[in-house]
Amino acid sequence: TELFYKELNSTCNPDTLLKIAKKGIFLYEPLFTNNKIKDHENVIEISILAGQYFMIFNRKQYQKLVELISRKDFTIYPYLNNHYIIFNIFIINKYFIEQLMIEKNNDFLLLIHEHLSNEITILLYLYKYNYISTKIFYSFYYYGNKHNYFNFVFELYEYFYHNEFKNLFENTFDALDITGKSKIISEMLLFYGRDINIFKYCIKKIKQYHLYIRYDYFRIPLHFPIEYLKEYNDDVFFPNELFVTCEDKKIEEFINTFFSDYFILVLSNNYNDKYKCYEKFYSRYNIDIDKLYKFKYYKKKDINLDYIYNSEEYKNFLEGNKNFKGITYNTRDNIINLINIKKEKYKYYKLKRMFIKKNFNNLYFVKKYLKEYNELEKILSDPEYILSQNIEICINEYYVMLFCCSISMIHNNFNYFIIKALLYNI
Repeated sequence: TELFYKELNSTCNPDTLLKIAKKGIFLYEPLFTNNKIKDHENVIEISILAGQYFMIFNRKQYQKLVELISRKDFTIYPYLNNHYIIFNIFIINKYFIEQLMIEKNNDFLLLIHEHLSNEITILLYLYKYNYISTKIFYSFYYYGNKHNYFNFVFELYEYFYHNEFKNLFENTFDALDITGKSKIISEMLLFYGRDINIFKYCIKKIKQYHLYIRYDYFRIPLHFPIEYLKEYNDDVFFPNELFVTCEDKKIEEFINTFFSDYFILVLSNNYNDKYKCYEKFYSRYNIDIDKLYKFKYYKKKDINLDYIYNSEEYKNFLEGNKNFKGITYNTRDNIINLINIKKEKYKYYKLKRMFIKKNFNNLYFVKKYLKEYNELEKILSDPEYILSQNIEICINEYYVMLFCCSISMIHNNFNYFIIKALLYNI
């Protein structure tokens, strides 16, 4: 890591940087923040190897991404699932969407849909960049049997990397109670804290709101070098009551810094192969796996966590966890209010959250729209027509309506990628 940053801040040779990255490095923040190298295609591979966020800014970078995703011999050590890590660190921007509109590689498009359409993330960007209308976005934004779905990834990336809708995430976070804030920060640290700016944001919020962040296995997510993370040990994260001793002092420091009490007990008393999956993360710290489990643990004599367990704040936190029903902040309606500046009033259907056990042909929607030639003609000529009817429909009819809209888009030669993205949400 030190050698990489020395080269980055001096000669900044992209090929040299890639060569170093292949040996294993930590990247503190995305390379697209560095103007000296952000446009080079090597940035894509370096970022993927280091597990750091990246964006696509030009055709060469786009082709590099397609190549890496398509290559079966490209292994992102220590990760086992290449596509999983790539799509979890990839930030969509306008240039990337533009390229997808003209992409002819169906295998690549299929991967995009599988990994980015499954939680309606793609729809948000299609709407943001004006590829689909408010009516279409409003109707197809449906995930987990609800429209008021909070899209964490979109709001988070807007806040840190795009800024256009920065207030979306701020408003969501501010509106949450302490339990909701803890849930958000806990997830941010664990899955998105690989960028030092996101990491520091989380630390700031933990201190500001006195949040309790506790993980089952690792006290601190393994995103940065141990020297950096040690300073955030007991001050921010839940302190351990146990400590370990080991002949290998490097391993001793590693376990005492990162492992939770629970994980220490598990590995010392009941180790089995199901925990081997975590070993792939230790390799970045040059840990000798053969020596890792040769330790003894003790309870710290000078620690008493009753001041936490008996505090009203902690009791309220535990109670909040029991009653927590998820975050229902409505990303769809809030981004519509931001984009639809003219505040145009649209007619929308009314959705009854129920399935009607009826023969398909007897559904009101089918009889009114699909058995009438004039109505069918209107549906085919305008994909938005069927979405604008002021009618009350059940879940069955809702899905039929979306398929009618999709068929109309095919009939009117809409872009293949857009249609596919919408169909993934039916």
